Amino acid sequence: MTPSQAGWHTILRAIFVIGFALVLLSASALDVRRFWHPVGVFGYGTNLDAVVTGVDRDSPAARAGIQVGDRLDESTMSLQQLELLLQYPVMPSAGMPVSFGVYHDGVRREVTLVSVPEPMGIADEALILISLLGTLIFIAIGTIVVLLRPSPLTWGFYFFCMTFAPSGSSVLGMTEVYGTLPSPYSQYFALAHDALLRAAGLTGLLVFSLRFLQEPITGWRLRLQRALPFTFLAIAGLATLYIVDTYFLGRPAEMVGRMQIALTALCALAAGFALIDTYVHRRGADRQRIRWVVLGFTVALVANLAEQLISTEATNVPFGVLYGLSLFSIIAPLAVTYAIVKHRVIDVTFVVSRTLVYGTLTTLFIGTFAFVNWFVGHVLEQTGWALVSDIGIAVAVGFWLDSLHRRVDRFFERVLFRKRHEAEVRLTRAAAGLPHANSPALVDNAMVKEPLEGLDLTSAALFRRSSAGRYELAAAAPWPADAIPHLAANDLLIVHLQGERRALRLSDINWARADAPSAAARPVLAVPVIVRNQLDAIAMYGAHSGGEDFDPDEIRLLNALASAAGVAFDHLESERLREELVNVRRENESWRLKLRRRGPLPE
Repeated sequence: MTPSQAGWHTILRAIFVIGFALVLLSASALDVRRFWHPVGVFGYGTNLDAVVTGVDRDSPAARAGIQVGDRLDESTMSLQQLELLLQYPVMPSAGMPVSFGVYHDGVRREVTLVSVPEPMGIADEALILISLLGTLIFIAIGTIVVLLRPSPLTWGFYFFCMTFAPSGSSVLGMTEVYGTLPSPYSQYFALAHDALLRAAGLTGLLVFSLRFLQEPITGWRLRLQRALPFTFLAIAGLATLYIVDTYFLGRPAEMVGRMQIALTALCALAAGFALIDTYVHRRGADRQRIRWVVLGFTVALVANLAEQLISTEATNVPFGVLYGLSLFSIIAPLAVTYAIVKHRVIDVTFVVSRTLVYGTLTTLFIGTFAFVNWFVGHVLEQTGWALVSDIGIAVAVGFWLDSLHRRVDRFFERVLFRKRHEAEVRLTRAAAGLPHANSPALVDNAMVKEPLEGLDLTSAALFRRSSAGRYELAAAAPWPADAIPHLAANDLLIVHLQGERRALRLSDINWARADAPSAAARPVLAVPVIVRNQLDAIAMYGAHSGGEDFDPDEIRLLNALASAAGVAFDHLESERLREELVNVRRENESWRLKLRRRGPLPE
């Protein structure tokens, strides 16, 4: 992939991740409308077979004589009625009448109900606001992590966050969306949200739990990962079946719904087992990192399953209980965040520095445009120059953006993240000086020593291509004497580096060696050194001493250092060939002189 293609790939990924998160946040935020415009309710609930499971006292349903055990007549209902009257009946607003058939002891009768305002107290409103805040935190954590560290692990965590956020996972969440969207769009939304997104979330949960602190995965984890596409299809298929049966065809679907809950529980158990297994078999710092993650995901998944199991009796369960259970899901991403911050699974300084940079830029732009808008509105509004001024300012800010971004970035790096800035300066200086190195050994040592000390890494090694075609260990520290002495010419890593031409995470290709350094010193990143379009050397680096992975800026610096090393090796090889040519010429000249002194050769 070329740098321009990689740039477009990054932009498209950011658009999808942020756009999808904003759609879900917007859909969840619509529930705030219930504060001043309550939805209409009838006071009953049904299961997926349209059998009444609960009736509230003094509700429209109770006054109409509807009882637990009655069955709604789905055969004569329209698509909109199937959406509004089954399971969790709501209407867009209070005072809306609806008529439908009800079977009681096999006898059908017609009833007409008029919806009443949904009971909404201060405590209920507070729970909704807390749920929305939890949803914001939940989705923000998943979005930030996948943008900073795109990998199967973080993509799995992202889709888990999108699915299990409090407002989206609650049976009462997104009430406003389902209550106000006209048919068949509400059914299509249910298919997208309850079938596809939930399948992606549960599959993502399994990906995360299988891979967390387990790169590369092997054995039963690898076999289970290979079955994940079928798991996704099974979850999505069951959810689609019950939605189509219930809201499109009006057919009994309780058995399908229970099968879906059972499959959800099975996925949750598999995820919990994988995390607990990782905790049991890990030692030292890794065990500390996963302890709170195991606890957080256990609490979140148990609460989500409990909410689903009691949702068939939602009308008889207090409003606060269901929303309260949904709020427990936020413990999972908070536990992951704690592991990131406390135990440095990734370098939190990168997150903080970028947040400060872009937050400052956003504030400056908003302030600039706010001032321009005020000035235009009060001074130039009547002069005809208002539109021209707005366009001119927008163009000026566009040209100003790149320069301002670099200056703000440098300020925060030097003032608040001095150690990080010093490492960047050191590697940049080393990259600038390498092309002038006077020996290959100097380049070898620089590729090992500078990143090892500057970035505080656990290990570093450089392998140089020999005349035999394999890559011999040229320099390393700290590196066990019997650890990876060489790489064969047909090693899978070499093939990938020849194609990528840039730093590659070893976990992305499941590359592992039995003789690799173990524990913290295990290499996690490989950086190619390219000379004349050929892979001339390979640098391997372990993670930071604190356990965090490499961030994008550090990878960029290592790629630049490797590029400078390639120039140095090319220069040294050219010098060596030039010296050999000079020596050959001198030797030829010496022979010529000797021959001349001896006189002409005899005939």
